[in-house]
Amino acid sequence: SEDKIAEAEGTSMMTQLESVDAWRRLQSAATQSSRTTLLAFTARWCTACSTFLPKLATLAITEYPDVHVAIADADELDELAAACGVVALPTVQLYAAAGHKLGEMRGADEDALRTLLLGAPPLPRGAWG
Repeated sequence: SEDKIAEAEGTSMMTQLESVDAWRRLQSAATQSSRTTLLAFTARWCTACSTFLPKLATLAITEYPDVHVAIADADELDELAAACGVVALPTVQLYAAAGHKLGEMRGADEDALRTLLLGAPPLPRGAWG
């Protein structure tokens, strides 16, 4: 099925990944637009994930609009989770536009998320929008 993409306030974007190919396409688009990507691994059964995900979305939209947020269900996209080294949920990884990992956090810690997001480089003027 199609990737579910929802545009939020300003330039902030969130994508629910439905395939490994969707992640590859998103990385390619991020490289072309010089956009940093936050990849959050969750699962339907994960109570901490369901509590943390709305906080992550709000924080990204309000304070880090230059970061594209991608959400991946670790059970449905187990190949991607394994390739990214996910061993706990939620796991959030920050990727540079060039595709290399800038950092990672595990657990539902909002302060750790803020610290991780501080590593996101600003979006060049006019690069996205």
